[in-house]
Formats: sequence, structure tokens, C-alpha cells
Amino acid sequence: MRLRFFSVFSFLLFASTAVLVPQHYAHAKSKPAIHSKKKAAKKMQKCKNGASKKAKRNNCKPTPKQPLPTVNIELLDAPTDLMGNLDGHSLILKWKDNSSNEDGFIIEPYPSNGEGYYTKANTTIHSVNVSPGAEYAFHVKAFNSTGASGYSNVFRIAIPKEQVLTDPSNLTLKELFSTGKTRARLTWQDNSKSEELFKIAFSVDNDQQFFESAYAKENATTFDTWELKPGRLYFAKVAACSKTSGHCSAYSNILKFRIPDDTGWYHSYNPYDVDANGRLTEDDAQSVIDAMNNLGEGAFPHDNPGLEYHFVDVNNDGILSPVDAILVINYLNQPGWHNATIPYDVDLDGLITEDDALAIINELDNNGARPLPEEAPSERHYYFDVNDDKSVSPLDAILIINYLNSNGV
Repeated sequence: MRLRFFSVFSFLLFASTAVLVPQHYAHAKSKPAIHSKKKAAKKMQKCKNGASKKAKRNNCKPTPKQPLPTVNIELLDAPTDLMGNLDGHSLILKWKDNSSNEDGFIIEPYPSNGEGYYTKANTTIHSVNVSPGAEYAFHVKAFNSTGASGYSNVFRIAIPKEQVLTDPSNLTLKELFSTGKTRARLTWQDNSKSEELFKIAFSVDNDQQFFESAYAKENATTFDTWELKPGRLYFAKVAACSKTSGHCSAYSNILKFRIPDDTGWYHSYNPYDVDANGRLTEDDAQSVIDAMNNLGEGAFPHDNPGLEYHFVDVNNDGILSPVDAILVINYLNQPGWHNATIPYDVDLDGLITEDDALAIINELDNNGARPLPEEAPSERHYYFDVNDDKSVSPLDAILIINYLNSNGV
């Protein structure tokens, strides 16, 4: 019985041991992942805390880098031959495009400051505003979605200081003359000392749409026009300019003159304007006197060759006499506020234009409608009293406007 009991007890003990061993083993097999993490953390801590050289060799080995992916990039060639030309207050930059895959170009100041001008692809020119007396330097590069090229050469320029130019004055029509065709000689007063040329602008039939069509050399005070068409109304103005900076002065006064249809001695468009320069002055009477001194009084001996003596037959009677000069003088010296000879000619230039109506409108704006003083100024003045009622009122301007509209002027 004792032997049997021992055998049973031994068997149970063996069985119990057999069951426990696999459980313990299985539990031990689940630990390594946790232990390896802790071990790696200890290595990192030793590196941070300054381990010995040997420890660093063993514990601080660098993690192998992963290779970068391969990217194919087509490089941009830098622009070359950057240069510039000054055009007035603009600098025109030009360069050579050496790339075929750019999205555009960037023009930057040199040295670069983060600012610049962008252009489209295949562009090789760009305009930059510049200031007189300043110095500039630029370079340019190409760019696309992958990056930018290198820079071009650096272009430098010093902008000349702007010269002080005074506008010309007293632009007048000196004379009409003929070289087979009717031409005009303009004259003006030069008020600048540093101009390099004069620019003359013209307009035909109105004073709004001028075109710059002629130039005169520095220090010039006269200009002869090209052929002008008979019957046309011309406007002209002149400015002093610098070729170096492109700067010009303000324009002079606007000169208005008409080329008459007539080729004889009588000016049908404006009989009192003997020299056909668009202004009535004592010079017109003097032209008549000069013609009498040279040709003598009496019937005109021939047609007027080349407008040599202007249109001196003021009353169109075919006879040159003092009467022609007296008519001009009397017209210029009419008393009072009413132009008895040509009532609509308020400014006494021998013509009826919108300027006459405008003179009255300005007077009404400044001083209002009112009776006019009994005595008019002795010097040349406006003849506001169109209807001769001894006053100035809107009716005077309306009469001129109606006349212009009814006559298609």
C-alpha cells in the first residue's frame, strides 16, 4: 500500500511538472519584443548622456539612409546679352533667350532684393520706368515649375539728370509763301538754353487731335511747313526737347491759321487779315502801305505771284489804294462794345468762330449779365454787345451759336 501511494504521488508530481514547463516557456517566448525596445532606448540614452568612445562605437551606429528616388530635371539655360536703351522716362531692356522650356523670366534689380518684374515665356524685351538722375542695375533669369536658371550678365545705366526746358512762346505765322505750292513759315521765341531740338505738332480743322510731325534744330526760331491745302484751317504748337532724356517742355501757345482759296489779291475768307496769319493787327495795314510804296496806287498789274504782297485788296475793287489800309485800321479801332462791321466777331480777329461765343460765356460767368459801361476801353477789347442793345447777356452768345450752326461752321 505504501508503494502504491508513492507511485500515485510521484505520477501526479510528474504530471504537474510536465504541465507547468510549457506554460512557463510560452510566457518567456512573448518577452523579446519588449526587451528589444527597452534595449534600443537604453542605447539612445547612452548616446545622449555622453557615453565612452567604445560605448558610442557599439551603441551609436547611424541608421542606414534610404536611397532618394530618382527625378529627371531638365535644366534651364541662363539668358545672356542683357542690354538696355533709354526712351524718355522708360528703360527698354532686351536679352537673349537660351532656353526652350521656361515658363517666363524674372527681371530683378542687382543686387537682388526680392523684387522683380515677371514676363511670359519666349519674351526677350521689357520696359521699366526710371527716374532722371538715378542709377540702375538689372539682371534676368528664366524660371519654370522645377526652379530657375542662373542669372544673365548685369546691365548698369546712369539716367541723365532732367534738364530744365522752358516752353517756347509767341508762336506766330510769319508769312505764307509759294514754291509752286502754298506753304507757311512759322516763327517763335526760344526761351530755353539747353534744348537739342524743337517738336512741332499740327492739327487740321480742330485744336484737339494734334499729331507730332515735324522737328527743328536747336536754337531754331522758324520752321517752313510742307504743302498746305487751300481752304483748310490749321493749328500748330511747338515744344523744346532734349534728345538725351526724351523730356520736352510744355507746348507754346496754339497758333490758328487758314490757307485761303484765293491766289489773287483779295482774301475772301477774312478780308482784313491781309497777311493771312490768322490775326488782325496793325501789320495788316502796314502790308497795304508797303505794297503801295512798291507797286504804286491803282489797278493791280498782274496776279499775285507767290503771295509776295499778301492780300492787299481789302475791299476787293481791283485797285490798290489807301482805302484798303484805312479799312483795316478802322476795323481795329472801332469804338464801343459793338462790332458794327462784323457783329459776331467778338474777339476782333476777322473770323466768326466758337471762340467768339466762348468769350461772352466766360464774361457772363465772371461778371454776370448786365448793362455795359457807356465808354469801352481805348485799348483792344472784346465786343460783347452782339445785338447792339448796350448790354451783355446770354442772347449775345446764342446769336453767335445760331449763326455757326446755320452756316455749318
